[in-house]
Amino acid sequence: MEITPEFDSFIRNFFKQRRKIVIIPHLNPDGDALGATQALFSYYKKQGHRVWVISPDAPQETFHWMPGFNEIIIANQDLEKAKQTFEEAEVLFCLDFGSAARAGILENLITESSQPSINIDHHLDSAHFTTYRLHDVKACSTCELVYRFILYQNGRITPEVATCIYTGILTDTGSFRFRNVTPEVHRIVAELIEKGAQTDLVHNKIYYSNTVEKTRFMGYCLYERLKILPQLHTAYITVPLSLQQDMNYRVGDTQGLVMLTLSLKNINLGIVLVENEELIRMSFRSVGSFAANKLAARFNGGGHYNAAGAKSYSSLEETEKQLLAVLEEYKQELDYEIYDQVVFFV
Repeated sequence: MEITPEFDSFIRNFFKQRRKIVIIPHLNPDGDALGATQALFSYYKKQGHRVWVISPDAPQETFHWMPGFNEIIIANQDLEKAKQTFEEAEVLFCLDFGSAARAGILENLITESSQPSINIDHHLDSAHFTTYRLHDVKACSTCELVYRFILYQNGRITPEVATCIYTGILTDTGSFRFRNVTPEVHRIVAELIEKGAQTDLVHNKIYYSNTVEKTRFMGYCLYERLKILPQLHTAYITVPLSLQQDMNYRVGDTQGLVMLTLSLKNINLGIVLVENEELIRMSFRSVGSFAANKLAARFNGGGHYNAAGAKSYSSLEETEKQLLAVLEEYKQELDYEIYDQVVFFV
């Protein structure tokens, strides 16, 4: 983590006084984005600052338990309040996104703001759109960077902050199975547990709190919509809009679906295509040596090595057809066994 002398001077001087702070996650914020925003929210609030989190849209129900969640301003539900809060703010934090466009309805408020702004992010395709920037692609998550950022300020990691940061690390590492997990990540997690992170709470809320409707929806997708490509070591699921309407789909109900495809033996790549009224959302997850972000880039998307996403403005059928054609080009790269040999050293 590298902080420039200018940024260092700003941090050490600006926050000596009590400030009005706005913190922003990306559209449809995931565990890392919300973990980072709520950790920083809790930290600065404890320091006596006035802090608001403004989300472009409503976060998934999975994360409603997080500390400070009830105080989040939802911009697409109350844009006037979001604008007024922006006007009051003395500094902006943009967390877990590398382009102002990823803030959706808040994009213009960010780009036109006169306040100093800080971007904390770990994505490969991150751009410099704020006054100061804390960017490290080697970090497993934005939450890891927020953790380091707080320590850089000699800040205290409270149980609430530790729990939020643990949430982001857990979800952005695929429960510690992606390639971005280093020994240092596990050391950080150990420190978070020592600081009071409620790891059992996080796991239960994220992985064991599905509604009956979501469980049935996911079960139907696995039974009726799952397709296996054995020669490509790939499994994928298409979720048409009609199915969502028939099964009372709610935003977030496909969360975790793509990871279930990777639970299958000999599957190295899992994909989920979700249709909505404007576009197709594409989620890619891989295990082992296949770069999911390289595949996502073929559809003008991006992300991490083992976890990436893209959008398609073609029909669901056409998107599926294009995907299958592209996958054939990666046949050799997908043909590997992750654990073809197990060696125990004694």
